[in-house]
Amino acid sequence: MRIRSIKPEFWRSDDIAKLDISARLTFIGLWSYVDDNGVGSDLLSSVAADLYAADLACNPQETLRRVACNLQELSDGGQIVRYEAGNGKNLLYITNWERHQVISRRSKGHMYPLPSAEILNQPKDKHANYMQPSGDTHAICLPGAGEQGNRGAGEQGNKGSRPRNGSRLPDSWQPNPDVVAQMRSDHPNVNIETEFAKFVDYWKSTPGSKGRKLDWNATFRNWIRTASEKKPPRNSPSTNPGGLSTVDQKVSDWLNIDVPADDDEPYGIEELKALP
Repeated sequence: MRIRSIKPEFWRSDDIAKLDISARLTFIGLWSYVDDNGVGSDLLSSVAADLYAADLACNPQETLRRVACNLQELSDGGQIVRYEAGNGKNLLYITNWERHQVISRRSKGHMYPLPSAEILNQPKDKHANYMQPSGDTHAICLPGAGEQGNRGAGEQGNKGSRPRNGSRLPDSWQPNPDVVAQMRSDHPNVNIETEFAKFVDYWKSTPGSKGRKLDWNATFRNWIRTASEKKPPRNSPSTNPGGLSTVDQKVSDWLNIDVPADDDEPYGIEELKALP
């Protein structure tokens, strides 16, 4: 990966504005990915690992699919050219690389062959389609299956959009209102707001496959049910409203007992404390 610069006019470019925001980010990331000639290996797993390592670790299937879609969109839009070198290696080239970056001292390491003039002059729809080399992770880019398809993962809706191995708890996730209403009705002894905060903290910090779920609403319902089944601590406010110690609680209980009228010398505090 290399240090690159972004010109201010990039953000006002009509061609860039046509791209999905995710594709724009991948395009910028490719500038650091390619060598000083603007060429890099057209290997999906390599691009995803260099640009989105954390996403790849949390949700590899969705990350590979998204990056595949981004590369296809950039190829269709003419921002990159995908081609095969003479040695059979699949490469990608940032179109008009010299306009994007001014390289004063070019590095000699990992420089790939530039595409031929014939390839560069081909119409956009004639550029070589993306071919995954042997051993590369397979990912399918479905038309219209961008970030929208993964939004609200775990919520009730189109079950076909959920990844088979589940998803991490989305940022700013909220349980469905009907789920909250049901839990309030079924478990009035549970503080829903407090348990929701615990729920988010727990699942955000849970690593690996354990932190991925197919249905977050169902997971939240089970969380509330479990919280309702937990017995309160012995000296919690629900069992000991005054928060008294065990001895003081005994004294308080004794004092609340009605003393017979004919008892001329009722017990005092000290005498009660001495009782077994």
